[in-house]
Amino acid sequence: MTHEDGGWQPVLVRSNGLKERTGASAKDAADKERSRLQSGKARQIAHIYFNFRNVFFQQANAAYNAGDGKAAAEFSRRGRQYGELAKQFRQASNEEAYKASNLGIRNTFVMDLHGMHVTEAMALLERQMDALGRLVSPEGVLLKCITGWGAHSARGIALIKPAVLDWAKQKGCKHFVEPGNDGVVIVHVTPNDGPHHR
Repeated sequence: MTHEDGGWQPVLVRSNGLKERTGASAKDAADKERSRLQSGKARQIAHIYFNFRNVFFQQANAAYNAGDGKAAAEFSRRGRQYGELAKQFRQASNEEAYKASNLGIRNTFVMDLHGMHVTEAMALLERQMDALGRLVSPEGVLLKCITGWGAHSARGIALIKPAVLDWAKQKGCKHFVEPGNDGVVIVHVTPNDGPHHR
């Protein structure tokens, strides 16, 4: 899907529904365990800060009921500070848990560029890379570009495939021609390959 004119329009891209697990190495296992531990620590700190927040809010309520508005305001301010800290640590915990759960998973998307002119195909590829680069995935995603061999070109020479290969090289994206299928280029898209990575 791409975003055009304020609405989402279907294009020639589809997910094959696969969550491909990449080869798990000892480093991957260590990274996953480190992320789980960091998530647990951040969650514990968030819990402590939420408890502090609650204590300060209770003190603010007691001070307000006792008629001490100044103390109530100060306790409330401190409660809000601890609440913000708790939210930050909870967010950090969630990010580390997500990283641990998704390490080694790489989703694959397919984009069929058959029958297109090179300029239009490359513009579509650029928009799709922007969209896929926004995905938050520790391993990134694979974009399978079906370029064909050039059988439909005027002289029977591939035009889209070399353009995709040149484009991926210029962008610094890891890419390769699919083994056993010269009409498919696979591009590894990482979060850094999105719209801000130019």
